[in-house]
Amino acid sequence: VETIGDAYCVAAGLHRKNKSHAKPIALMALKMMELSEEVLTPDGRSIKMRIGIHSGSVFAGVVGVRMPRYCLFGNNVTLASKFESGSHPRRINVSPTTYQLLKEEESFHFVSRSREELPDNFPKEIPGICYFLELNNGQKQPKQPLTTVRMRKVSYNIGTMYLRETSV
Repeated sequence: VETIGDAYCVAAGLHRKNKSHAKPIALMALKMMELSEEVLTPDGRSIKMRIGIHSGSVFAGVVGVRMPRYCLFGNNVTLASKFESGSHPRRINVSPTTYQLLKEEESFHFVSRSREELPDNFPKEIPGICYFLELNNGQKQPKQPLTTVRMRKVSYNIGTMYLRETSV
């Protein structure tokens, strides 16, 4: 996880090449969207989070001497950010490259968008369009939920922010 301004960048499959990195990220995005309904603004409304998912190669490593931190570099990091900013509130925007990795997964449903909705710097040589990712409501509910641990929820009102802590 890396923070970029007020956004978080989450990456999977960095430590070794992995063809299934997109599925855990997609499941995490769906769960984040579900749980974001419980995080309230100071006036009591749920937050309207946007998520963008893109797959591709990146450079990653620790930078800094006094305050070292793990950073991600490369055009694909920028593109992931563009897919987030090109999303809509409460939606998960998926790139054509990530869609190719997830399209066979039965637990996901995709709503197609147009080629014009791709970021300006998206490579023209990569075919496809972007999609909104949703949980497939047509399939039978899994026997176990995405999270199978007991949770305790505590709410805090800190200044201008309302936080809900979930602990295991």
